Amino acid sequence: MNLLSHVATPEIPEYAGPHPEKYWINHSLGILAAQQLVANDTPESPVIGYLLQSEAQQSSLRAAVEHLAFVSNTDPLTGLKNRNGLDLAFTELSQNASPSNKRSRVVSPEPTYLFHIDVDEFSEVNNSLGHQAGDKLLCSIAKLLLENTRADDIVARRGGDEFVVLVPSMPEELALGAALAMIGDVKETTGTSLSIGVTRVDFNESLDDNVHYADIALYEAKKERNSVVCYVPPLTTPGY
Repeated sequence: MNLLSHVATPEIPEYAGPHPEKYWINHSLGILAAQQLVANDTPESPVIGYLLQSEAQQSSLRAAVEHLAFVSNTDPLTGLKNRNGLDLAFTELSQNASPSNKRSRVVSPEPTYLFHIDVDEFSEVNNSLGHQAGDKLLCSIAKLLLENTRADDIVARRGGDEFVVLVPSMPEELALGAALAMIGDVKETTGTSLSIGVTRVDFNESLDDNVHYADIALYEAKKERNSVVCYVPPLTTPGY
């Protein structure tokens, strides 16, 4: 039975404070959530719908939505951003990038660099010491990566022993120096080596494309291990 007709849609109270558009949206979200519950749930839905329209319930609803967003964007093991969180961060950086920085690898005063990081011989840690030891190592590395980045940098775990760091507004020499500092700190603290592929981000291309470029450099870095290699686009590639 559809009980939607049993609950009238209340009028949104008048509001003269700051940001009236946010006030209106918050009330509308509460009303919409109530109507959806009434339409699809049990006979108790009218009561739930009424409560959801109160300020306290709307606040709880917003908190629940924020928590779900946090969970969906966060790696549960390390607390870093996960793939979804990285995608959102990349999109936001792209939207805020200066026009010169969006052009395909043209020299810009504020370039963004992407580090693709792989833990050397991580499978041997799992095989010899167990997955619990491997998870502990990943958490330690995640902590060290955060300590070696700035507040505006983006640190994410893409899965397994692969990490990605987005470093906005940094010259190439400083970006490479930051990558080397990460390698040194992780090696000194955990005894584990990292290999890092670095590429200058082209915001005209997707995140996956930029990761692919860094992965080409990472492949070369893995040959030496405990090293950093910067991707250099082929001279024959149009637009570079």
